[in-house]
Amino acid sequence: MKKLIPTLAALGALTSGFLLFSPDAIATGKQRTLTNEPKPIEKSKKPAPSKSWRTNYHAAYATAKSSSKSLFAYFTGPEDESKGWEEGRFEDLFRSSEFNDYAAKNFVTVKVEFPKSDLNSAEQKQYRELLKKQHIPFYPYFIVVDPDGGKRWASGNSATIGSGPKHFVTKLTMKKEKWDEEKKLSKRKTKGISRRR
Repeated sequence: MKKLIPTLAALGALTSGFLLFSPDAIATGKQRTLTNEPKPIEKSKKPAPSKSWRTNYHAAYATAKSSSKSLFAYFTGPEDESKGWEEGRFEDLFRSSEFNDYAAKNFVTVKVEFPKSDLNSAEQKQYRELLKKQHIPFYPYFIVVDPDGGKRWASGNSATIGSGPKHFVTKLTMKKEKWDEEKKLSKRKTKGISRRR
């Protein structure tokens, strides 16, 4: 009989969906079941968005223009609306310290929630015109606008985030360096034309 108990325990574990038997469990008839479900992960508190994020697009653009910085605008749904997977990835990116530290030094950032129910009809019209002017087809979506109003980069695809904030900041840094170089070349060409006259 002693040889039969371990054999039954092994057979039970194999055939009953990971039932574990101990000598005490066999004697008392109690069993413990293992599942393939992961343990619930405690939700970590996400850091609050950086204070450098503004909420009024037009005021943020005026600040960007006066400080000769590009505007980084993030268009999203209302704060109280549940977020999908794509929007969740953008939210995580734009809450990260890596992104906020870089953006605070190099951009004026604005987060535009739309549709906003607390706007009066004139403000609603202004935001609809903004979405149309900047060609915002859906949200989440971000755009980078230079101080002269030209759109430099736009995307609503979370694949642009890559493997995370560090990857995105590296990509954004490379793009910004390219834009800055283009701006310098443009100024040189403009100076060359004015000297010839």
